[in-house]
Amino acid sequence: MYKKDGNGFFLAEILLSLAAWLMVGGLMFPLIMDLSKKNLQLEEEQTAYYLLYEALIKEKVEGTPHLDEMMKRNGREYLLIWTDEEGKVCVKFENPYRQETSVCDRVQ
Repeated sequence: MYKKDGNGFFLAEILLSLAAWLMVGGLMFPLIMDLSKKNLQLEEEQTAYYLLYEALIKEKVEGTPHLDEMMKRNGREYLLIWTDEEGKVCVKFENPYRQETSVCDRVQ
């Protein structure tokens, strides 16, 4: 199991090293996948909040009527919904995992 000059590794040491790397990889891969998923969700929510506050500012400055509208950003569709009786406006969207999500704020 040695090299000819006697300074090589045992087969057991190589297998132990490989097993350690596989364990580290097995622990890190799910963590990286979870972080990637959360990052994608945060990007979607950030875009929704941007659209929400953009609509609120537009309503304040221009006095535009409260009409529901469908907007498209980054290949995703966002639905802006005005609720007059509650004084609330929401942006609904479908996240990449097919779950409907919404962000809301009150009109002041």
